[in-house]
Amino acid sequence: MKNTITKLFLCAVFVVLALFARQALAAKANPAFIIADSMCSKLTECYADFLDDRTCMQGVLESDNVLGEIGGPSTDGDEVGFYITVSALLQAGELTVNVNSLKACTDEIASLDCNTSYAISAWDPEYDPDFEGVENIFYYPEVPACENVFSK
Repeated sequence: MKNTITKLFLCAVFVVLALFARQALAAKANPAFIIADSMCSKLTECYADFLDDRTCMQGVLESDNVLGEIGGPSTDGDEVGFYITVSALLQAGELTVNVNSLKACTDEIASLDCNTSYAISAWDPEYDPDFEGVENIFYYPEVPACENVFSK
């Protein structure tokens, strides 16, 4: 009897862990997460002494000024944030993802030089703790694919 209870308990733990892993993978497959991860990889590289990945991801995913820069509707002033807005619009079928542009955009962001004005103006530890300037990373001559990640 004790052995059966132990097996049932371990099975329940496994199911719970599998559900959490599935949710984590689904979150990472969301294009908003992919873009934010790319942006934060570059920003934490450029501001290694001031910015950690967790703070950056939270700031970018909650920002209201990214989606309009990458082909989606403008969400300036939207209290919901980038990640939730993208998730809702994708689920409702009101937004589509150009997978090729998504990949090219993340590659272009990764290749940005930290010393350029648009990379510098994307975040400032002193003047921009709320990530309101983060859309400046999408300076189109340098990251043209980003303009077409989403379509309405």
